[in-house]
Amino acid sequence: MNSSAKITILQTIVPNYREPLFRGLSQVFAPDFTLCAGERGFFGLINTSPSARDLITPLENKYLNHPLLLWQKNLPPAAYDADVLVAEFCLRSVSTWRLLAARRRRGLPTILWGHTSGEHEASKVIGNWMLRQASGFITYTNSEADELRKRFTGKPVIAAPNAVMFAQDCSFLPAPGDEVADILYSGRLIADKKLGLMLHGWRLALEQSLVPANARLILIGEGPENERLRAIARQSPLTRDRVHFAGIITETARLREKYRTCLATCSPGYVGLAAIQSICFGVPVVVADKEPHSPEIEACREGETALLFRAGDPQDLAVKFGTLFKERRAWLERRPAITAFARKNYTLDAMISSFREIISRCANPRT
Repeated sequence: MNSSAKITILQTIVPNYREPLFRGLSQVFAPDFTLCAGERGFFGLINTSPSARDLITPLENKYLNHPLLLWQKNLPPAAYDADVLVAEFCLRSVSTWRLLAARRRRGLPTILWGHTSGEHEASKVIGNWMLRQASGFITYTNSEADELRKRFTGKPVIAAPNAVMFAQDCSFLPAPGDEVADILYSGRLIADKKLGLMLHGWRLALEQSLVPANARLILIGEGPENERLRAIARQSPLTRDRVHFAGIITETARLREKYRTCLATCSPGYVGLAAIQSICFGVPVVVADKEPHSPEIEACREGETALLFRAGDPQDLAVKFGTLFKERRAWLERRPAITAFARKNYTLDAMISSFREIISRCANPRT
């Protein structure tokens, strides 16, 4: 790739879990790298991390129609004139529609990054139009990449599965088997994650003596469900001292220490990036079998990196907690294989490599 090529990435926001990726990309493409993003995400649920502000060229996110659509004001010349633009595949971003069309008219390559289809008919129409305007695609999953290669023969497509840490950090701290007695949840405390179901399943597991006496349920994170979940935990004498709220923890070293005594993590609602974090630390995930999961569900392989329970069924979840402890030795022996799987497939190194490859192909289409 031309060493002087100007690369711009356009995002709605830069949350804390994306910051390491963009810092890595900024080093790869320095000095001609620009990251454009706004401050506030849709509904304000996730926003740009304060620590990432030094990375970005700030935009003003204007949300329209409660907030169905997004208009990003103050897009700089770097977005319109970059040799290669990587734009978030946001179906609701009117400003991205305009940018795609403008760059297409000028013959400048634009790569779309994200999910590649919508659930509703209007989303499919908009998504198909955006995909046709694009010069290439970065997908979240290998299956999405395979599907796009069939639809858009000749356009570069690459998968960059979401990751949260570099390969060198994919490791676990060993602990004596009887000390590995925690079940952990890490993520936002929101209704869609169905954490009340997890607390119900945990109480049933305690009532039925399915887990050992030193077993604890630990919740890492904050969110609007915090107080309600604490109240649920206090209702039963069994869960009062066996559920621990640890607050927000983002530092890798501190997280690794928490995962040291963690036998499994639990995702009672839809699976997200927390599943990738878990397998990076060698810890399997207890996953609902039928939920509107994020792409990270591809990493949750039954019997290898995950254990499935019937969605919405707290009793089946309780039984699966019991199964984990019955099979504790086997799951602990599997930790090196789980981290190796993560190191091979779900690292920031791999994401950066994928970005570098497709950007190079679009900047030099004849190579």
